[in-house]
Amino acid sequence: MAAIAPRRTGAVVFGARVLSIVTGLLFILMVTHALSTSQFGLLEVITDIVVFSTYPLGVINFWVSRDTARGKVVGRSAVTSNMFLSILGVAIFVVLAFVRGNAVASSVTLFAIALMLVPISYWYSTVNALLSVHFPQGAGYTLLTAEGVKLLSAYLLLYVARAGLPGVLASLAVSNLAQGALASYLVKDTFAGSFSFGPWKEWVRSAWLPALNSTPYILGIADTYVAFLVTGGYTLTGYYQAAFTVAAIVGYCGYLSYALYPLLLRGGAERMIGLLFDFTMMLGIPMAVGVAALSPQLLYLLSKKYIVTSTPLEILAFSALVVAFSSLIDTSLMGKDTSDLVEGSKFRSLLRGNLFFVPMANLLYGALYITSVAAIAHFGTAASLSYPEIIDYWAAAQLGLAVLVALIKLRRLGLSALAGVKSSLLYYIVSAVVMGAAVYEAAPLLLNFSMTAVNFGLRLAVIVVLGGAVYFGFLAAVDAKARERLINISGAFLP
Repeated sequence: MAAIAPRRTGAVVFGARVLSIVTGLLFILMVTHALSTSQFGLLEVITDIVVFSTYPLGVINFWVSRDTARGKVVGRSAVTSNMFLSILGVAIFVVLAFVRGNAVASSVTLFAIALMLVPISYWYSTVNALLSVHFPQGAGYTLLTAEGVKLLSAYLLLYVARAGLPGVLASLAVSNLAQGALASYLVKDTFAGSFSFGPWKEWVRSAWLPALNSTPYILGIADTYVAFLVTGGYTLTGYYQAAFTVAAIVGYCGYLSYALYPLLLRGGAERMIGLLFDFTMMLGIPMAVGVAALSPQLLYLLSKKYIVTSTPLEILAFSALVVAFSSLIDTSLMGKDTSDLVEGSKFRSLLRGNLFFVPMANLLYGALYITSVAAIAHFGTAASLSYPEIIDYWAAAQLGLAVLVALIKLRRLGLSALAGVKSSLLYYIVSAVVMGAAVYEAAPLLLNFSMTAVNFGLRLAVIVVLGGAVYFGFLAAVDAKARERLINISGAFLP
């Protein structure tokens, strides 16, 4: 099994994610300029249905990651069993595609391409689960490959073939195929031996725990689908998704901890938790502040019509930071947990362990969040609120509930895990505020909404680079320890 250098692995994956911010924005730019708001909302609903259809994957992939990290060679059994399981996923997709006159079922071409995404997702998600613990830094390579293929195929399908929404879905399918193919090559060592029902039976026997673990995620991404069900249209979903897509950039700071989970599963590495919390906050706080300060300009890149969701984007940027922080707590709690290795009364041991606590805490968030979204969409529509006003309340509910559940989980982990971070947080916040003020003032001087998209994007990139220089320069000036941390991050990318 490939050796893992945690600092470098996290840096490689994080670096790939930073580059994917650019490629991801270019892809969304092409999509939002080619599709109407309603079509963009329909795209999100289709994506939701595909994710719902892959819910059974969590039953297998949860244990695949843990078994692979502990040295078991189960790749062939995992991929084979999950491809059989994709038949159930296809059935789920077909049922959901016809709910409430869903437009995905109104076009044979759209339906066929969207349906094709389901078995592809089963394949590439399984090999990615193997990759995440067998060769974690490989996730950066597969991501960049997938992003490059997605951009090229999207350009050809949207601007050469003029394929519209089916073209967007086809580009996603081709991208997932490319990512799955490279990931399969990188984890080929895990395919040694023949298929065995032994591991599969054991995974299914303990399916209740990963099913519980996957449910909060499904509830979390069901918000846009619920908005569609409540309103009967896709426009509200389209406006929300535009703001959420930009805010998701902040969450990329969490990828610095990509290698932590397999390291904790193998034993030790607890000292890495505090260091990764530190790095995550050092990079995540300025990212959230920067996105909030430049929210109108970032949304203008997608399309002028999305500027009205600037306020929700400001809220969602900090929500994404809290979610990244919360996910790191999840990784720390579950990675250290050994309740699944206890002989004898394994079920009772699991109930007392973090493998049960974490999904229950996330389930609390998911249940409260999806209920609040349904209520906000229903009463907001009944009160004739505008879409941006409804999304304001939607984003605020997301942030408030994310903070609540993160604090519950942090109490379980203990503040000792944050040793060395608390003293630095003030420096990060102050430096980020200085940076935010600088880019906020610079934006109207260098940008205006009458510029061409290319000119606007290039100038915005200059502002972002200048903002980064202000943040790290000020941080290094006021915090002596920051210089050492910056050197550590730089060293993670060097031989």
